[in-house]
Amino acid sequence: MPTRTLLFGIAVIVLAVLIYRPILRIAREDMAARKRAGYSNSYVYAILLFPILGPLVYLLVRRLMLPQS
Repeated sequence: MPTRTLLFGIAVIVLAVLIYRPILRIAREDMAARKRAGYSNSYVYAILLFPILGPLVYLLVRRLMLPQS
């Protein structure tokens, strides 16, 4: 494997982690609120598991998934 390809792959992985981790932190707080309200978290997990677009879609629809307080 050429060094350039390896460095590109590592850069892509680092970028993905830097984007995904803050979204996951928000999702964890939302899932805790849903659990306290007695709701299931299966929809949240299903959306987050979509590669690349899942976390971005979650940020767009997260207000719809939060329990009404």
